[in-house]
Order: sequence, then structure tokens, then C-alpha cells
Amino acid sequence: MLPTSSKSAGKAPDTEPGTSADVPMAGVYDPDSLDGLSQTVDQREVRYEQLLDTFRASIPSFSGDIKQDHMSARNWMRKVIRWRREVLSGINNLLFIAEITRLLTGSAKQVVEYADFTQPSQILETIQRKFPHSLYQRELIKLIETGEAFVDCEGPHLMARLDRYIEELHDCAIGMVAIADAIHRLFPLYWEFLDISLTNVSSEDLVISIQQINRRLERNDMARHTPYGKMIRVVKSKPSESTNSPSANTSKNPPKSANKPNRNAQRHAQNKSKLNLLVDLLLKERTEAAAPAAPSPPRNAPSAPPSSQSFH
Repeated sequence: MLPTSSKSAGKAPDTEPGTSADVPMAGVYDPDSLDGLSQTVDQREVRYEQLLDTFRASIPSFSGDIKQDHMSARNWMRKVIRWRREVLSGINNLLFIAEITRLLTGSAKQVVEYADFTQPSQILETIQRKFPHSLYQRELIKLIETGEAFVDCEGPHLMARLDRYIEELHDCAIGMVAIADAIHRLFPLYWEFLDISLTNVSSEDLVISIQQINRRLERNDMARHTPYGKMIRVVKSKPSESTNSPSANTSKNPPKSANKPNRNAQRHAQNKSKLNLLVDLLLKERTEAAAPAAPSPPRNAPSAPPSSQSFH
């Protein structure tokens, strides 16, 4: 039963400053429990539009795709439930269901798109049933082992993702070993300084190890992680026979620079031809000057005697 309103009682409420007797104290709930999500008190004085805008900005969208969300349905639901109990407890149930549906995308939205829900717990139960946490953990371990879970991660973003995966797999021994092996591959130079045993790995040990690596990375700005598995990008060269390849385009339509002759090359060829002609002329003159001249006949020399042959 709700406490009596101060206005109806006609006297000042017997409460501490800053609290309201109209709002019941929130009970202690399990973070995974779906109890206590229905509308409790109509708090009309609060500006719910601003609260809903903050709710949309604080809760990420959920699609059910592990590569896109990087968050399990269980942790996503925990965030939604916490907001419902602590901040949005006075909002109408249908309005809150509409806000939840607005945050869903992809396959998660298809699951609840045509369903008729009247309580927030109903839509959250459907999401929890369609995206079980055990299946998420199994798929996440596969991505960690292949390195695909850390694609396009750099610096602090990589460390934050490691922290999130530790939170998702803290109750799975195989998951703890997979994360420890990933840290070994990502930071082989720092592994020898870490106190981690692959036979008995706990989430506390991994969190402490990540903090130690963070401190070492802050001291050395040039330090980087080592990619492994599918983190290593392989650039495939396009076939030369393809019509879209640059080689094919250059053969059919050569660039404009290829049609224009080089001026320096033209000048060099002209100077070389002139030099060759000059060398040929000099050699010709030298050969003519070195050759002996033929002796000329003397001026008063007698003429040759006539031939003895006569004509009859």
C-alpha cells in the first residue's frame, strides 16, 4: 500500500528533506529480475521528455549481432532495467515499451516487431529467450580465438573491449583462458611481466593485467599491440585482365603525359646530333691533312715522243 499523500493528510510529511512521501522506496532486486518494472507512481512534475532523451543517449542500440553490438542481451537488459527502476519508474508502460522497441535494430527488432506487449517485462523476456547468454558466450569465444573480436581496435578502445569481454565471460572458465591467450598474442612483450597462469585464470587476474599493460603503454607512446589471426589484413591484388584495373585503362587510354614529348629529352638529342656532326667534320679534316700530296709535273719538261705506230 502506498503511503498517504501529504496534501490529502493536511499536514507536513514526516520525511527527511529532499525526499517525497509520495514515492515509495525502491526494493532490492536481482539485476536479472524482471519484477518491479510496471508503472508505480505518476510523477507529473518531472520532465519526462528530457529523461527519455537521456535514456536514448545512454542505452546503445541492440541488434542481436555479436559483431555489431559487442554486448550480450543480458548486459543490455540490465542497463534498461536499471533505468526503468531508478529513473523512469513513473512513465506509462506502453510508452516505455515503445522506447525499448525504438532501440532495437536488425534481427532483434524483427523478433518483437509484430508482437502485442502490455508490460515491459514481456518484451524483455522475449529478447532474453531469443538471445540466450550461453550462445553469446560460445560465439564470443570463437571470435576471440580467431582475433576477429579485436578488428579495427586501437589503443584505449582495445583495452576497453577487453574489459567488456571479461565482464561477459567472467563466469566461463573457457572464456577466461581465451582472453588470457588473446592478451598473450596482443602483447607478447609484456606477457612475461604479467602474473597469469593459463591453468587457473580468474577475471580479477585479467583485470589487474590489463591495468598493468595500460600503465606501460602510457609510459611508452611508441608501443603498439601485435595483431594476430583475422586482425591481420591481407590486401588482394586485382587481376591484370580485369577491365577495371589500372593497367587495362592505361593500355587503351594512355595518360596525357605519355603523349607529350619531354622537352629536355628533345634538347639533349639535338645537341648530341650537332656534336656528332662536328666530330665527323674534324676527323675528315685531320685525315685530309695527314694524306701525302701527289707530285706535280715540271713546267719545262719535254713532251712525250710520238708513238712509233704509224697509219698507212
